[in-house]
Amino acid sequence: MREKTSLEPCVICDKPDCSATVIVSKVNPETKHFNRANDTLDLVCPACERPFSVSILTIEWFEVATDELEYAFFRAKRAHRRT
Repeated sequence: MREKTSLEPCVICDKPDCSATVIVSKVNPETKHFNRANDTLDLVCPACERPFSVSILTIEWFEVATDELEYAFFRAKRAHRRT
C-alpha cells in the first residue's frame, strides 16, 4: 500500500553537504522570511539547521509522503537529529 501523499511547496537547501528537499509549508514560521527586495525566501534548513536563501522562482511542488511532513525535509545528505 502506498503512503498517503500531498502536494507541497519545496526548495533545495544550497549547502553541498546537505542538499535536503525542504518542505516550505512545514518550516517553522519563525525561521523563514520572504525578502521582498530580492524576491527570495530566507529560511533555516530543518535538516542541517543552517540559514540559506532561494529565489522564489525555484519553489517547486512535490508529492510528499505523510511521514516526511513530520520532519519538514527529505533526501538530506546529512541531517542533525535532535535526541
